[in-house]
Amino acid sequence: KQWYQRRVRGTPKSVLQETIRLQQERIGKYEKKLGDLVKAYKVLQDEKKALQDTVTALSEDTADEGEASAGSRQQIVALTKSLASLNDTKNTLESRYQFDKKDLLEQVERLKAESLSDKSRLARERESLEAGLRELKTKLRHEQHEREQEQTHHVAMLRELQQML
Repeated sequence: KQWYQRRVRGTPKSVLQETIRLQQERIGKYEKKLGDLVKAYKVLQDEKKALQDTVTALSEDTADEGEASAGSRQQIVALTKSLASLNDTKNTLESRYQFDKKDLLEQVERLKAESLSDKSRLARERESLEAGLRELKTKLRHEQHEREQEQTHHVAMLRELQQML
């Protein structure tokens, strides 16, 4: 939350706009990370499928040949172990992917909610400021009108005094 705690100097409107901009940048970064995770997951699935196909083909070849040589059996055992290792790695990466995906989606949703909240708060503050400005303008016009009436009244009194003299 370091980015959120950064102090932005200026009007409340500019502070909120900066906050919203920063949140939108974070959302964009999270969406990009999520896209990268999806791509990596798909690549891993393709690699797993290719290795499984290879092992299946090798197993079928060995079964067709009848008795396979000891070297071929060792290769099959090595490939099977390799496939199992890759499968474990894939499962680990898949679980990390699912966790990261869930975490990123939660963060994106939270940031979107914060962004919407900030936007609505900004709109309310702007409306409040505009209402205050309208009120001040009305008061100013009223005060100017009263001053004009007072001035007119003073001029009339001065004329009366001058006529009396």
